[in-house]
Amino acid sequence: MTELVVDRAIEVITDRGGPRFSRNDRSITAAFVRAVLRSEVRDARYLLLQLVAPVELADTDLMRAWWNGIDALKSLSLTYAWGSKQRRARFRSLAADPTILAAIQGAAAMGERVPRDMLAVLVADGSDASIDALIPHLGSALDSRDARLEWLRALSTHAADTPRVRALLAELEAAYVDRNSKSPALALGSIIGIGVVDELWFSYRFGSTERDEHAARVQASLGVDSRSARWFHVYISPERDAPSSHYGVTWSAEDDRLGLGVCDPAELPAWLARAATRLQIHWEPGWLSTSLRGKKRERLMAWLSES
Repeated sequence: MTELVVDRAIEVITDRGGPRFSRNDRSITAAFVRAVLRSEVRDARYLLLQLVAPVELADTDLMRAWWNGIDALKSLSLTYAWGSKQRRARFRSLAADPTILAAIQGAAAMGERVPRDMLAVLVADGSDASIDALIPHLGSALDSRDARLEWLRALSTHAADTPRVRALLAELEAAYVDRNSKSPALALGSIIGIGVVDELWFSYRFGSTERDEHAARVQASLGVDSRSARWFHVYISPERDAPSSHYGVTWSAEDDRLGLGVCDPAELPAWLARAATRLQIHWEPGWLSTSLRGKKRERLMAWLSES
C-alpha cells in the first residue's frame, strides 16, 4: 500500500466533518486498516480509532473494532445544534460504551486538536477517569483565560450532575465572570456616554451610501463584547474580491491591506470617518444589535453615527 493512500486515509479520519468511509468499500481490508493505524499521528480523532482498534487483533475482530471506531467518530461530528436532543443522546450513548469511552479518555488526555464533542462525552460520563482526562483542558483555559473559556463553558449543557463535574464547571464559570468583569470593553461605557455597565456587547453592520449594482460599494462590520476574550473587531471590505482590512485585539500591519491605520476602539467614530475619507465614500446608518436598551442604546447609536 502506498504512502499516499495511507496519508489520504488519515486525512479522512482526522477531518472535522467526520470520516467518510463506507462499509461497502471492498478496499478497506484488515491489511489496509493496519497500514493506516501504524502511524504516529497525534490528532485526537486518529488516536481514538487507534485505541479502539489495536492492530494486534485478529482480522475479523480488527474490522469489527475499526467500524465501531468509525461510527464513534461520525457520532462526534454531528451537525445538530449543540444543545439538541440528538446530540445529547449521542454523547450519552458514547459514554455508555466502555470501549469507546476508554478510547475517548485516552485520546483527550494524549491527543492534539481534541474536539469539544469528545470533552462533552467526558462530562456526560462524569467518572473520575473522564474528569482526569478533562482537567488538562480546563487547567490551560483557566490559566490563560482566553477564548477557550467560552468554548468550554458550553460543556455544562451535557454535564452529569456529580460533585467533581459541578466543581470543575463552577470554577470555569467563576473564571469567566472574573475575566469579563475586567474586560477592556467595559471602559468604553464612559467614552460612549452610557456610564458604568456590568456587561457591554454590540455588533454593527453598515456600508457606504455609494453602491455597485445592488450592494454597498464598501461593506463593514464591527463588534465589541465584554463576554469574550476577543472583545473587539472591525472588518471593512470594498467591492467583491478586493483587499479587505481586519482589526481586533491582536493586530498586525498585514491585517490592514487597505492602509487605514491602527484602529483604537476608544476612537472608533473618528477612525471610521478617516476611513471613509480615504476610501472616498460616506457611511450610511447600519443595523445594530446590542445588550443596551432605551436611552443607552440610542446613545450608542449616536456615538457610532459620529463617523
